[in-house]
Amino acid sequence: MKNRLVIGIDEAGYGPSMGPLVIGATVWRVPTTISIAAMAEILEPELRPVPRGRNDDWISIGDSKKILVGKNGWQSLCIGARWLLEHLWGHRDDWWSHASKLASSDWNRVRAVAWYEHLDTPSLIFEASDINAIQNAQQRADSKLALAGIELLAAKARLIDETYFNGQIENLGNKATLLSESSLALAKELCQECIDGNEIESIEIYCDKHGGRNRYQSLLMHSFDDEWFTIDSESKSLSQYRTTWKNHPLSFQFQVGGDSLVPSAAASILAKWLREVCMLSLNRFWQSKSAALLVPTAGYYVDAVRFSRDIESIAKANGLSRQQWWRSK
Repeated sequence: MKNRLVIGIDEAGYGPSMGPLVIGATVWRVPTTISIAAMAEILEPELRPVPRGRNDDWISIGDSKKILVGKNGWQSLCIGARWLLEHLWGHRDDWWSHASKLASSDWNRVRAVAWYEHLDTPSLIFEASDINAIQNAQQRADSKLALAGIELLAAKARLIDETYFNGQIENLGNKATLLSESSLALAKELCQECIDGNEIESIEIYCDKHGGRNRYQSLLMHSFDDEWFTIDSESKSLSQYRTTWKNHPLSFQFQVGGDSLVPSAAASILAKWLREVCMLSLNRFWQSKSAALLVPTAGYYVDAVRFSRDIESIAKANGLSRQQWWRSK
């Protein structure tokens, strides 16, 4: 059976003023006979792009912004992340500890930040009561993947905390370039790791659009060893490119709503879950330092301004500069 490498990439936290920017990626080995769109059809109804209800025996994999809504949103996000993490690194009661593998290149640096010190604290993570229904859905999804010859090979995330984010903005000038360069570097890293030992015919990489950017050719060439990328299309909705890299045909697609595709949707789930865990840790840190009731924040600008006023005196008392906890862009 001939296979290709399919990589999906998505981010969480591009817009906020507080908390980390997280870029997630998943890598799949997919038979050349199965289209990217067909992956979702094969995995229905075990995988659905909406929040799950209590005792629903399926897993939420889709645009994380549409899943983290309502009273079941956090549960749904955790269950999707749990399936992906356990698929790669094994089933365990403290499944959330796999986050250290997911964000391995950034983990030690981020854990040194005071409000992210306890990222692996069990009380931060939702524990589902309907574990039997979840496990049944996981097993059926795993069986469908195996039957179709599809394999989840790897997942990685870049976890970019506020101080590191601000330093990168100083070097690069804007956060759109930070997002694009970090995403493409992650894609290249995963390509290098996964083409070895896996017989593949080609590589396909799917991304959501990066802000308002429509043109990616120069960024792609810079990231992939100055290989020439042919432009197949560049528009507000879709930008497509192709080249040959390390003797493999390589294609990139940046699409509005790209996180509707299974590989990118899985990356979206992992990125959003990891950011939300960080925000839980961040809020608990500042609440522990405040004598008054401190309403938590999701980090988006308007509410982050309110939160920043509430913690400013606390930060000064603890010797924490605004540069450490407020993103410059």
